[in-house]
Amino acid sequence: EIKNPFEEADLAALIEEIKNIGYLENIIFISFALSKGIRQSSINGGILLTFILNGDSLPHQDQIIDELVSNFPTIQSININVNKIKGNTILTPNSRTIWGASFLNDEILGVPVEVSSLSFFQINHSATELLYSVVKNHVTGTNSKTVLDLYCGAGTIGLSVTSPNQELYGVEVIDDAINSAIQSAQLMKRPNAHFYCADASKIKE
Repeated sequence: EIKNPFEEADLAALIEEIKNIGYLENIIFISFALSKGIRQSSINGGILLTFILNGDSLPHQDQIIDELVSNFPTIQSININVNKIKGNTILTPNSRTIWGASFLNDEILGVPVEVSSLSFFQINHSATELLYSVVKNHVTGTNSKTVLDLYCGAGTIGLSVTSPNQELYGVEVIDDAINSAIQSAQLMKRPNAHFYCADASKIKE
């Protein structure tokens, strides 16, 4: 079980202070071991953490980073996402890494993927692979030469359920996710996989 680092006394006090001044909107852990907003790489156990702020910087940033990385060595990436938008939007495109790598390396059904704070990626790894396998059986049974993966995210569904002989076209509005999909296709040597950054709802036949 992965402990929540903000249950530690020193960190809890700092985070509470930031919350009280209305600066901290949310905190996201990326870890595939738990389902409550936490993802952890199934390859090396690394954790990616994102602070969502309604300001441009994290108060007590150096102290918080020191406490986190010294007490939780599995944390590989700490990020800030600036969200000054009123409403239910959690993440904005304005994200930056303040410590460590900007992404986690993971793999799903043989598809290598880089997961960043902005990537859409399922939390439950085993359930995701089971679901993808069901989709793959349906796609394989159709003998389709061309597969469209609309709202494709990081491209993991399309890349895992199609064969190298099929033409795959993925469309996603988030540029960071498309870059990840393109890199995964290159690592898999899939020249027939094409990914485009666009709004899939506006694509015409």
